[in-house]
Amino acid sequence: RFPFRIREHALVSTNLGLYVIGGYRWEGNNYNYSDSIFELNALSDHWIELPQKMKVPRSYVAALILPEEFAISCK
Repeated sequence: RFPFRIREHALVSTNLGLYVIGGYRWEGNNYNYSDSIFELNALSDHWIELPQKMKVPRSYVAALILPEEFAISCK
């Protein structure tokens, strides 16, 4: 189960895992835009909020899996 109600998010499956990105997150008595990225830990079957955040919280996110050679190194 996901730890809270969420809608209009992106769900991405890769060889490394399952990810939920952005969307509207239920907080209190209404939905707010989310800047969070969650990963499903396959060993414990729990969702983990990753430290990376989107620069702008949003819903209806489009997520693409790109080959590693397109990634920019931050080293």
